[in-house]
Amino acid sequence: MRKARWFTIFLVLGVLLPVLTVPAGGEANRTDARAAGETTASPALGPYLDIWSGDGVDNWGSTAAYSSPHDEYLVAWTNQRAMGSDIYARRVGGDGSIRSWFAVVGAPGESYARPAVAYSPVQDRYLVAYEHTVGPGNVDIWATLVNWSGAWMSAPFTVTQQVERQQNPAVAYNRQDDEFLVVYENEWAGGLSDIAAQRVRAGDGALLSWRNIATVPSPGMTDLRTYPAVTYNPARNEYLITYTFQPVDIYHDGDVYGKVTSGSMANLSEEIHICDSAVSQLWTSSVAAGPDEYMVTWVDRLGSPDLDDVYARRLNGAGTPQGSMCGFPIAVGVGYQMHPTVSFGAGYGYLLVWRYVHGTPDAWDVYGRYVMPGRDTPSGDPFLVSNTPSFDAGEDVSCSIVGNCLVVMDNYVAGATDYEIQGRMVMLHRIYLPLAVRNN
Repeated sequence: MRKARWFTIFLVLGVLLPVLTVPAGGEANRTDARAAGETTASPALGPYLDIWSGDGVDNWGSTAAYSSPHDEYLVAWTNQRAMGSDIYARRVGGDGSIRSWFAVVGAPGESYARPAVAYSPVQDRYLVAYEHTVGPGNVDIWATLVNWSGAWMSAPFTVTQQVERQQNPAVAYNRQDDEFLVVYENEWAGGLSDIAAQRVRAGDGALLSWRNIATVPSPGMTDLRTYPAVTYNPARNEYLITYTFQPVDIYHDGDVYGKVTSGSMANLSEEIHICDSAVSQLWTSSVAAGPDEYMVTWVDRLGSPDLDDVYARRLNGAGTPQGSMCGFPIAVGVGYQMHPTVSFGAGYGYLLVWRYVHGTPDAWDVYGRYVMPGRDTPSGDPFLVSNTPSFDAGEDVSCSIVGNCLVVMDNYVAGATDYEIQGRMVMLHRIYLPLAVRNN
């Protein structure tokens, strides 16, 4: 008679996270529509990462992009000198290791600011887009191609083709055509502003085509379109571009609009009303693409008329908003929830991160919350990302293909005299489950 043999196999499951309540004075929305069996253990947080500090000047506007072949992030930011500013960058490993840094662009007396970054795995390089002040009131969008390690960089080149003020760049990578799309705000001499976009070939930085995305619809109208964001949907070879719509004569009444464009920008949708309400949706929005869908987040006052809250809304792959107008709350309560950003990690879903301002005197912390793909409610509670004894200004989040994410922050660290760049990894828990297999 053959004896049965048993072997124990350990299965590694990347099971997630959210949890943790907001501290006293900052009770956030606790909507929690977990699916049956959905795990909501606390996220695993890495140590605080000192990405840049100690140079005696302010460093701000941090942003990050992920390189899957090297399992690392490129973090870029503005280094504010006494006369002008430069763009710096540093590599951060997916394991949280701090790697080499380099100056992307800078020159005495010149001002470069507000970088945006995307990565091409085909070319193994990044595009870093940024503002360049070329004269009083005259700002253009420039860009630099950067090898993954920083060992090679192209000469800086101009992205914009207009003579007015261009600002607030955002960039996404099109993996099908191996090119970048740089979107930006174009401010006209009369004070009006619209949204424009430029295709940039990843191989050599050639400017392929330009298009006005959203503008004043007819003479005599005074609408503003500002603060663009962009993401790429590989399932359709399309982009979703979001922005703030604001009637110039009603300063505190902003809405979140968007448009879908084909990869070549030959086709452009009608304006999409993502959040159009009687209360204000002002300043920046952020957008990420999931599995043939999008998630948009912004600052709103729907939940508390005198305070800033964070809301989000999902759009399907065609760009049709899902659920109710203005979506669902991410963080609502006492205090100000500000500057939300979102990224998608295939290992779990969307991670939304924002700055939470509370207390007297003001204390700034950074919180996060997850939303599962295909869902129109948050998953689990908000969780604390950073509450160092300083001003924690959450600026950006970038997620890897397995769902681990790097949050980068502009922090006014206690005891310092300027803003510095810090980061923290938000990681999926790995749960090891023994599985007994019988071998006859």
